[in-house]
Order: sequence, then structure tokens, then C-alpha cells
Amino acid sequence: MVLVFAGIGAGAYMYLGLRNYHVTPAQVPELLGSVTTQGGRIEAAEGRLRDLAANWDGLKGHLAELDRKVDSSLRQSRNQTRVMVGQAVGHLQAELDQRTQALDARLNNVESTQKEDRAQFAQLNDQLRDQVAGLREQLTAAQESTGRDLADVQQQVSNNQGNLQTLAQNLHREKMTFEIVKNTTTELAPGVALTILKTDVSHQRLRGYIFLPNEGKTLWLNNLSAKEAVDFYEQQSSHPYSLVVTTVSSNGVVGYLLLPAKA
Repeated sequence: MVLVFAGIGAGAYMYLGLRNYHVTPAQVPELLGSVTTQGGRIEAAEGRLRDLAANWDGLKGHLAELDRKVDSSLRQSRNQTRVMVGQAVGHLQAELDQRTQALDARLNNVESTQKEDRAQFAQLNDQLRDQVAGLREQLTAAQESTGRDLADVQQQVSNNQGNLQTLAQNLHREKMTFEIVKNTTTELAPGVALTILKTDVSHQRLRGYIFLPNEGKTLWLNNLSAKEAVDFYEQQSSHPYSLVVTTVSSNGVVGYLLLPAKA
């Protein structure tokens, strides 16, 4: 009876519970079937869980092996990366060294060129100094020479003034032309006589003498050339006579006599 009442109580409790969930007694078989189905699913899930638990060690082994492979790949990748980075750094360092050497060579070349330029500049500067010193010496010598030349020019000017005076006097001298036969004495001007002794037509030369009767003086003309002037003076005069023979012939000569300026 206790079991009967317990069963009746349980049924009433279940009925009240079903009413709370809005389940009718007609739906109980369907719910029982659903429960059975869910129970089967739960058992299948539990089986899968048991299989998963059974395979967990193997999965752990696979995961450990995968970790080792990943670690090995990572280490190999790190090593390869380090090698590649080292090679790249080596190539870069070599290129930098090569460029540095080229730059050093250029700098050395520039420094050498600058040294040569400085040496050439110093040499040119010394040459210019020597040339300037030489030019100064030449200028000093030229100034001194110019001073001497100026003094000489002044002296020449003075002499030329005297010559001009003489020339002016000579321009006023009287000209006496003559034509003389050989071996005859001809008076050219008062106190002046000319005698021709020999003539040389081919060479235009003559031989003779000038006689100054007032002074008793004789001037010999030996091998005198035509157009060669002969100057002679009287004792009391500072101005000369000038005798010029212009033509020499077999019979005599032709020429002129310039009298002193005062005459």
C-alpha cells in the first residue's frame, strides 16, 4: 500500500509537473519517445567522448610531434634567416668597403692634385717675384739709361743747334763753278788756284794740287775721287773753302768751289 500510495503520489506529482509545462497525458508517449531519442544521442555523444578520451593521448602525441616540427621549422627558418641576413650584411659591408676605397682614392687624388696645384702656384709665385724683380731692375736700368740718353740727346740738340748754325751759314755760301784743262793752273777765286796733273776716267779719280798764293801754301790732291769734298782754310779764317770735282774726263775736270760764309 505504501508503494501504491507512493506510486499514486509520484504520478500526481508528475501530472502536476506536466501541467506546469502545458503537457497533456496524450503527449506523454511522444515525450517518452523523444526522451529515448535524446538518451540515444547522449549515449552516442558519450561514446564519442569516450573515443575522444581514448584518442586523446594519440592527439597529444600528434600535437607534440607538430610542435617539434614547428619548432624545427622555426629554428631552420631562423638559421636560414640569420645566414641570409649575414650574407646580405657581408655583401653590404663589401660594397661599402669598395665604395669607401673608391672615395678614399678620389680623396687622395684630389689631395695630390691640390698639393701639385699648390706647388705649381708657389713655383709660379716665385717666378712672378723673380720676373717682377727683374722688371724693376730693368726699369731702374732703363730710367738710368733714359737719363743718360736724355743727356746725350740734350748734347746732340746743342750740337745740332751748332750744326744748324753752320748749315745756315753754309746755305749762304757762294758757289763758284769751274772747268779746268789738265796741266794748266786756273784761279778759282781770289787767292785760290787749282792745277790738275793727271786724270783717271775709268775710276773717276784725279791728281793735282791747290795753291794759295797769298799764304804761299800748297795742298796736294792725291787720288781724289769725284764728288769727294775737300775742305781747306785760310790762316785768318775759321770758315772753310769746299772744293768738289763732279766730273773727271781725259782732258780735265768739272766742279765747283764753295767760298767761306763770311765771304
